[in-house]
Amino acid sequence: NNFFYPADSAGHKNHERLISAFSKINKPFKLFLTIDNDSFEKYMMNIDYKDQKKFINLNTLPRDEVLSLFKNKIGALIFPSLDESFGIPLIEACLYKKNILVSNKNYAHDLIQNAIYFNPESINSIKNSITKYLNNLNNSKPKLKKHINFLTAKQFINGIN
Repeated sequence: NNFFYPADSAGHKNHERLISAFSKINKPFKLFLTIDNDSFEKYMMNIDYKDQKKFINLNTLPRDEVLSLFKNKIGALIFPSLDESFGIPLIEACLYKKNILVSNKNYAHDLIQNAIYFNPESINSIKNSITKYLNNLNNSKPKLKKHINFLTAKQFINGIN
């Protein structure tokens, strides 16, 4: 029941609603975050939750440590971002065959299928998706959509020139 949200603390990343949603969960979980300590402390002060040890801030991590967490410690990626151009953690979670709970936004639907989707502007919707996952109500693993073609840097540059 370990969740991971590898993102900085920019406002559109939606940490405040995410932490509020988790604070309403009565089942065992751990939420791993990668934000600066000042932001983490601010978010934690805004919730009324007895067991704050369930919220673990890892600060900024090098890419190899992020991948190691996906591989060895995480059951699900939770991705409540309000807006993304791409969403690299979604690809990483698919590669490691992790469950994904994600904003019901175009960036997610364009990239993956078989995720648990939620309204990122609703704390209750986020909470309900967490509960659905914890109750094992989603049995299919997310996967990348088949029509996605990744370009090399050279192919991309040639395409825009």
